[in-house]
Amino acid sequence: MFKKLFAALAILISAFSLTGCAPDSAPAPEVVTTPKTGIFIESAWISATDDSGASYVYANITNRLNGTITLVGGSTDSGAEAIVTKNIDGKEVLVTDGVDIHVGETLELSENKKHLTITKLSKPITPGDKVLFTFKLNGTDSQTVTITAK
Repeated sequence: MFKKLFAALAILISAFSLTGCAPDSAPAPEVVTTPKTGIFIESAWISATDDSGASYVYANITNRLNGTITLVGGSTDSGAEAIVTKNIDGKEVLVTDGVDIHVGETLELSENKKHLTITKLSKPITPGDKVLFTFKLNGTDSQTVTITAK
């Protein structure tokens, strides 16, 4: 009987001593993050053509380059040109020199602020249309994205 008791006690002791040698948990994997650099265009959309025959492009453009860039306009895949405009007292005014986007800044193109206006469309844009749109920028390459009409 002492042999069985001694064997059981030896098994328990060795079980506890083995678990005591193991680490509590596996070390966390090293996370390597690459800094995001470049031009980021997010939340981009184009309005359906309104009664005046115009459509408007809205987006958030973030500059993560090493220098200031300038949004000077844009164009659609059908060749229609877009100009930078802003609303002042309910009137749309041309922004002749474009809009600077400094390093680390985000330019918000929205309905009641600066945006891109397209007036010479070859055909109306309707909700759900997919439009290939190029944002024309000084200080870096133009950026082309597919945007959906609302």
